[in-house]
Amino acid sequence: MSNLVLATSSPRRQQMFKDLGVPCTICPPEVDETVHEGEKASLYVQRIARAKAQKVAEDYADQVVLAADTTVSYDGVIFGKPETTAEALEMIQQMQGGTHEVLSAVCIVDSTGKLHACMTTTKVHLRELTAQEMQRFVAVEENWQGKAGGYGLQTSAGAALIASIEGSHTGVIGLPLAETVVLLRSVGIDV
Repeated sequence: MSNLVLATSSPRRQQMFKDLGVPCTICPPEVDETVHEGEKASLYVQRIARAKAQKVAEDYADQVVLAADTTVSYDGVIFGKPETTAEALEMIQQMQGGTHEVLSAVCIVDSTGKLHACMTTTKVHLRELTAQEMQRFVAVEENWQGKAGGYGLQTSAGAALIASIEGSHTGVIGLPLAETVVLLRSVGIDV
């Protein structure tokens, strides 16, 4: 069995692998996640996942390295991780009552240096929210901090914003597990 290196600083992704019982080394990558001018969300999220995997693979050339990235796209605009309460509130205000896409890309660099990748696109419909609900939501930093689009499905507060989901539930959390398991098995990691 190959050794697996998880190129992430995301506590949610780390917890998913722990829950799966897959032993791995954690190595947070340092890559520039700036969106290029005019870049589409699907190209952006794949580029960042690939950059993370390749960066960490430089130090773990004989092992399997997995990286992922998740972003939110609403009306063609990429919504990354808000840095302030005001930014989180603006994102929620724009998306409430509408449907946005959550894109999650996974990239693996195998022990020979070959790339393996996949991406999921999930449609998420946020219910219409009152101003008070939105204010209450963003008042708790854990609800939005470090989460693309300013919310997380894995928290009760974030899940309460959602009217419906079409696609990968775990992709919205940050790692499409079904697709990731298939990729890992294709490179010899027993999951």
